[in-house]
Amino acid sequence: MVLALAVLAARRLGWRAAVAVAAAGLVLYTGFLDLPWPVFILAVALLAAQVGGPRLGLFAVAGFGLILVNGLWPQLVQSLYLCTLAVLLCLLVGGALGVWAAHSERVSRALKPICDALQTMPQFVFLIPALMFFKVGEFTALIAIMLYAIVPPIRYVEHGLRHVRADVVEAVEQMGATPLQT
Repeated sequence: MVLALAVLAARRLGWRAAVAVAAAGLVLYTGFLDLPWPVFILAVALLAAQVGGPRLGLFAVAGFGLILVNGLWPQLVQSLYLCTLAVLLCLLVGGALGVWAAHSERVSRALKPICDALQTMPQFVFLIPALMFFKVGEFTALIAIMLYAIVPPIRYVEHGLRHVRADVVEAVEQMGATPLQT
């Protein structure tokens, strides 16, 4: 399946898209924790070389090499896994809450002080209640990261939806959009 998607991406968008699709499929299949370190370092080095040139690619290889030599690879992969999962969950939950807040003034008023409180507290403060309820572990870290990172998706989605120009909303309604779609 991943190979077919990579071939399709290569035909439509070029070889870089095919490599990106194949890499995403490998990560989704094996997960971050089981991904072999040479594959990960090679992928990051190639991406860095494409974006910033060969010097950045060599710098990425050197940096990951130092992490590997110092024996910090398992901790790096676990941190990367937790942060990626937390960001994806925050985008999903925060986006849904932002849409709900944009459509309901009551929800917006309820979320505003919660978002204000979450945004003003230092991140380590989130660990205290999480540790009391869930003990030390990956889930506690995930909860703390999510509490820290969920505010921007909520606020940005709500702000973006509330500030759509009236003429654009009117045009969409005239084209047959339902109230749920506007």
